[in-house]
Amino acid sequence: MKKQVILTVVLVLAGIVQTNCQDRLINGTVNSSEDGGSIPGVSIVVKGTTIGTVSDFEGNFSLNFPDYSRNLCFTFIRMKTQEIEIGKQEQINVIMDTDVVGVDEITIIYDTLSQKSWSVIVTARQDTLIYY
Repeated sequence: MKKQVILTVVLVLAGIVQTNCQDRLINGTVNSSEDGGSIPGVSIVVKGTTIGTVSDFEGNFSLNFPDYSRNLCFTFIRMKTQEIEIGKQEQINVIMDTDVVGVDEITIIYDTLSQKSWSVIVTARQDTLIYY
């Protein structure tokens, strides 16, 4: 009798833990604020975990994540990283803004192998060429 009570308590507690650790599914699309077009290859990660996915060619994504998760992080080259609260949403549509980054310096390295071996390194800094 005592074993049955302990077993029942353990099973009830295991059921509560299992209920609290269920995964959820979220879908959505990622578009550009410039032209409204879809952005393929956006990295979508559950903040604080290694759980993530990448948007497909049409900007769509689908992600299973633990129910206790709070935020999704959207990152892409030349776009501002966005962190969006999940809440109870099952669909999230994200509009990503361009992140303008200026280039102050470009370095070109050229090397050739022939009878005469030579190398050229050119650095361009705001309308000034520097040869090494």
